Amino acid sequence: MAVPVINLTTVPEIPDGENDWYVTSGSIDIFPDYQSDLYYRWGTSGSWFISSGATPVSGANLVIPSGQNALYYFASGAVSGAGAIDVRAFKFDDLVPSGAIVAPSGLSYINSLYPLEASGSDSISGMYKYIFRANGRTVCVLDYPINIHYWDTTDEIDGIKLLSLELVDYAGNSYEDELYMYTDNSAPTITHQNIPTSIIPSGCTIYGDAVDFLSPIDNVEYRVRKVDDDLLTEVWTEAYISSGSGTEEVAWQVPLSGLASGDIVTVYIRASDVAGNTQSPANYTIITFPVE
Repeated sequence: MAVPVINLTTVPEIPDGENDWYVTSGSIDIFPDYQSDLYYRWGTSGSWFISSGATPVSGANLVIPSGQNALYYFASGAVSGAGAIDVRAFKFDDLVPSGAIVAPSGLSYINSLYPLEASGSDSISGMYKYIFRANGRTVCVLDYPINIHYWDTTDEIDGIKLLSLELVDYAGNSYEDELYMYTDNSAPTITHQNIPTSIIPSGCTIYGDAVDFLSPIDNVEYRVRKVDDDLLTEVWTEAYISSGSGTEEVAWQVPLSGLASGDIVTVYIRASDVAGNTQSPANYTIITFPVE
């Protein structure tokens, strides 16, 4: 007794996504031989759909559903009886993941080792990976659920960058988020007006400027040492910003008081930008003068 014959084809013929997923809406064609009725259903429970008289099931009548599903089917002939149940598994996901760049925020100024952070989700095939790029160059590829990468920005040229995040699911669908930000690993520069060399009164003010060619100045600080001090105090005091606050160039003032005749005074000055750069001790601006 001949066993009923079933031919099953899909459109597309093979999964067109990654990891055996379909990402294009697909359909299934099932052709029993002329002697058979066709029984089919999705999953292990529920009623069987029946196509009688060797009528093929095709196209819009049998569309691959979203998610991971198994198609059960068999043919039953009037003479041959029922054939064995066949099972074919199908995976279909045509939805892109959702997510965004968590850190940095748009137009941020960053330096040194900076933690790039992503978030994402995919409700069908699941999140697969995150790809960060700066101006089109790959910075890192993170396998989900890892979502943080410490980016060494010292390898980058200072300046504005287009930072993009590509979120990829297991089916191969992707979504991209992007923003502009700045990498800046250069400290501000400091200039100051000359200190009079003839007579320094017991109270005086030092004037100067702090300039950064990319990031706004965050603050200017100073500390003072007299020659008769045994130790240099580690306490820094914020200088007065007289103009340019919040910009790349500020004018600062350091008021000095309580000086006595005969003192030898040394003033240390440093500036920081909003990216977090500041002068190293070897590059502090150092002003030394006598009080007469």
